[in-house]
Amino acid sequence: MFVYRIQENNLGIIVCKVDTNENIEYRYFQGLLSYPIYDKLKTLKTYDSIQEYLKTLFE
Repeated sequence: MFVYRIQENNLGIIVCKVDTNENIEYRYFQGLLSYPIYDKLKTLKTYDSIQEYLKTLFE
């Protein structure tokens, strides 16, 4: 099982995929690549829908 987390910085966003052993895999979206992700996250209302969306960024 994985949990997806998101972190912001001044250049973009980092999406983290964390497993039960705390192994972390990162995807970094910089600049213009981060805007569609921000827009989509604003429309999602539930934790599960956010997790499902972040999961698609790793496929």
